[in-house]
Amino acid sequence: MLLNKLLFSFLLMSAAAGSAFGQIVDGDGPLDRTAEQSAIFRETFRNLIADESKTFASFGKDGNPGKRTTVKSALLIYVSKADRPAELRVVKEVDGTPIPDAAKRGEEFLAEMDRVKTDESLLKKLEKESTRHDPTYTIYGLALHQGTVLDPWLREAFTFAPAGESVIDGHRVMAFSYAQSAPNDYVAFNSKPPDSSKPALIFDLDLPKSVKRSDLRLFGTIWVDVETYRIRKEERGVYFDAEKSVPLLTERFEYADSEFGILLPRSISLVFNELKRKDGKYTIRSHDSVLFEYSNYRKTNVEVKISDDDS
Repeated sequence: MLLNKLLFSFLLMSAAAGSAFGQIVDGDGPLDRTAEQSAIFRETFRNLIADESKTFASFGKDGNPGKRTTVKSALLIYVSKADRPAELRVVKEVDGTPIPDAAKRGEEFLAEMDRVKTDESLLKKLEKESTRHDPTYTIYGLALHQGTVLDPWLREAFTFAPAGESVIDGHRVMAFSYAQSAPNDYVAFNSKPPDSSKPALIFDLDLPKSVKRSDLRLFGTIWVDVETYRIRKEERGVYFDAEKSVPLLTERFEYADSEFGILLPRSISLVFNELKRKDGKYTIRSHDSVLFEYSNYRKTNVEVKISDDDS
């Protein structure tokens, strides 16, 4: 069982890359500008609602798919009295079967949230409500938070390097690879961060017996739009030092243009690998996947009301 929540061969660059991308060093301008755009993303996203489809699938030793569950929800952002945003899902359908009185439950839940006294309790209730129909893994906070490794309290634990230029959806992007070079309390493996008010990357993993949580490290790549410094794609994985070629978990985020002045999540996919060890080497025994897909973004009203069509 994995709990993952956010409350996370180098190429020479051609002269055509231009701008500040040509002088990237750790902590230099392009990453700062990307972090600024990620902050704008979070501020804008908190005023939106989206349709979300979440599909859980398992794959056995032969690679053939096993059990599959799809949960469809309306995703909106609840902002606490202390101005802390968090994801809230109003589940409408599970495997094609509508949830009775989903709108009524959503209204009652929002009313209940107004009576919760502490942000910590509120966040726990939001997470529990948002994942109550999920059959296996509890995954929370990935849609709202973008480019988390660039947050100041996390960034110091990573080294960044340019990783070439390419095109995504017709837009020129520059890739930056990152590698965790030091332990960090906000990249938490089977532990909790010291301050729950800051976004953190928390991974609760079932580890092979020979792997300690202190062995775990996070690696990834961010693809940044050259013109806007907005993130168009991110991939990251959790590895342990002994065998970096076999990840315990991989995550992939894809973003698309929108009418709201930011790039919004199009899909988020996760793959959880169960590993086996033979002759001192690890290989993948089986894996599970979770795919989030998003559509129909729209603005919330000043007073949030949940109806059958979310209007």
